[in-house]
Amino acid sequence: MRIGIMGGKGSFNHEVSKKFIKKHNLENVEIVFCYTTENVLKGLSDGRIDRGIFGIYNSKSMLVDETVRVMGHYLYDVISYETLHVRHYLMTLPEIDKKDIKVISGHPEAIVQCRQTLEKKYKNLEITSGKGDKIDSTAVAQALVRGEISKNTAVLGSKAIAEAFDLKVQDKDLQDNPDNATTFLFVKKFK
Repeated sequence: MRIGIMGGKGSFNHEVSKKFIKKHNLENVEIVFCYTTENVLKGLSDGRIDRGIFGIYNSKSMLVDETVRVMGHYLYDVISYETLHVRHYLMTLPEIDKKDIKVISGHPEAIVQCRQTLEKKYKNLEITSGKGDKIDSTAVAQALVRGEISKNTAVLGSKAIAEAFDLKVQDKDLQDNPDNATTFLFVKKFK
């Protein structure tokens, strides 16, 4: 079974996909990193994946904008949903000191969920959402490690990203709401 997820390796989507796999006793599963909700739903529609996972609702930002914009264009059945407590971390290349950070980048939802905290703690830094193929925080981390973006960029996202890409955690619990949570849908192709 191929399960396409909205994020990349180390993302909150990756974390919740492991919960879905365990909850539904799934075996012989391959996780396909699709990075966007649209890629998940396209993959499901054209048969490249068997199941999909994407975020739909967050306790701070409410409906996940990226998902809402595309979900009505595809047919699918909801199998189940899972809510995950979401904590945001700030991560850099190992050799970068906190004082050397110039830009904070992450998924648009991560930025929204941390906006007040970031503006208070990092008001002098550029805060930018990932775009295009770098919309997901894991794609930003990958670009950082590959040298495709400035080494003075910090990634905002799941602690698992630091582990997946050997990044240094510079700060933690940056979410504005300490009870921050996101609900994810587990879907299959409409029959």
